[in-house]
Amino acid sequence: QASNVLNLSPFYRFCLARDAYRQIWPETRLPDIGRRIDSDAAFSADFSQVSPEADYTYERKFNLDQLFKLVIGIEGDVAECGTFKGGSAFFLARHIASRKLAKRLCLFDSFQGLSTPADIDGNWWTAGDLCSSMQELRRNLEPLGKLDFVELYQGWIPQRFPEVSGRRFCFVHIDVDLARPTKDSLEFFYPRLNKGAVLLFDDYGFDSCPGVTQVVDEFMCDKPELLVNLSAGGAFFIKT
Repeated sequence: QASNVLNLSPFYRFCLARDAYRQIWPETRLPDIGRRIDSDAAFSADFSQVSPEADYTYERKFNLDQLFKLVIGIEGDVAECGTFKGGSAFFLARHIASRKLAKRLCLFDSFQGLSTPADIDGNWWTAGDLCSSMQELRRNLEPLGKLDFVELYQGWIPQRFPEVSGRRFCFVHIDVDLARPTKDSLEFFYPRLNKGAVLLFDDYGFDSCPGVTQVVDEFMCDKPELLVNLSAGGAFFIKT
């Protein structure tokens, strides 16, 4: 019974889970036990509050939360392309609010789901997938209090980008799942990144988002920055 299994030692439970995992999903590997990510109670509580239905994104959001620490002392604003319900925006806003950083958080989303995928995007997604609302986003950000530094830009990427064309950025999170908006976001924000800025791709390297991986590789092939793959999925680079 499940209750009896939970009474076993953590290591023994891990061994059981690892063996079952190997049988069910032999292409991947179960992470080790005893990691800080698994004992970070504060992060876990916040994640459960804003993304309770998306456990599969837990490590990616943890990575985003940690990577933001690299830009705390770097000038520039913060942008997210593809905000959905605000699960990632929450952690970006939390850093800015708790540290009283002089940064604006610019959130871009159609709030109509995905646009029509191109052939390069494969057949995983359809138009309208991942639809959310501004109300859901605001509700998820509410626990952080009054956020005067948050700017919401509703519209298809890149329609609203010109409104921030005069800004410089220290952190950009691109999470739009499809090739065209990823390319548009990268082409716009790359030249506006300050030295030391982080640009994080949520969808890079996933079979579900082949177009994203292709356009990022094509864009970065002649750039000096090194693209770093993350074990949880996604990738980032630091602007030189």
